[in-house]
Amino acid sequence: MSDRTDQNSKLASTILDSFAKGFFQSAGVLVAIAVFIGCIYFMNFKTSNEERAKELARNFLIEQSKFESADGFLAYLNQVLQFGDENIDPMSNLLMSDVYEPYYLNGWTVTPASEFGEKNPNIYFVTYTYNTGDSRFGYFVEVDINNNFVRNVPTNDQLARKYELRSQERYEELEKNTFNEIEKILGFKPDYKDHVLRVNFKKGYEFVKTDADNLLDSLKPAMDGRRDTFLKIVFYDSENQGMIGEVHTKQ
Repeated sequence: MSDRTDQNSKLASTILDSFAKGFFQSAGVLVAIAVFIGCIYFMNFKTSNEERAKELARNFLIEQSKFESADGFLAYLNQVLQFGDENIDPMSNLLMSDVYEPYYLNGWTVTPASEFGEKNPNIYFVTYTYNTGDSRFGYFVEVDINNNFVRNVPTNDQLARKYELRSQERYEELEKNTFNEIEKILGFKPDYKDHVLRVNFKKGYEFVKTDADNLLDSLKPAMDGRRDTFLKIVFYDSENQGMIGEVHTKQ
């Protein structure tokens, strides 16, 4: 009787072990499937975001394009960048009409702005570039896919430094030149920094928009030679430091 009981116990133990192994193996398979599906979803999600960023950038460039035919430009991009791996542009005079030497077409790149310190996950750095010799040229934009907003990077000093198209040393050099030019125009050392000129007036000064606009127009030559020509003038009451008005150029 005892032997039979032991056999039954061993059989039950064997069945439980087999069940447990099968259960954990099945669970492992399910986990692996879930991870696999998650990876596919993440990759598709990432791809769709990058495609959206590229689409917004492309539409922006078409609108900003100096070429007569936006439809032709779009067809060209579709043909060369989406349906082929050509490195040499067969239609050189269409896209870069000012380039008369052989060049290497890099095409589109879409990079999450998080790689440049951006905290917003919906922002991307999108480029369409080509190389002539050791130099890279092309289009560089920042795209917010959540707000369908695109900004040109080279014409914005803050963005150009953020995406490493303009060094801090170069920016400081440009700022110094602008400071010196404003000083020449005004005849005294200005309170100027980072595209903003502060002008202090005595208490009781009445801000006159036309006078402020005339001053702004007179200072525009100080921004010559810069990609980012934005200039703001802020007027303050010198006694209480309160702002009494401002004018600025378009950005």
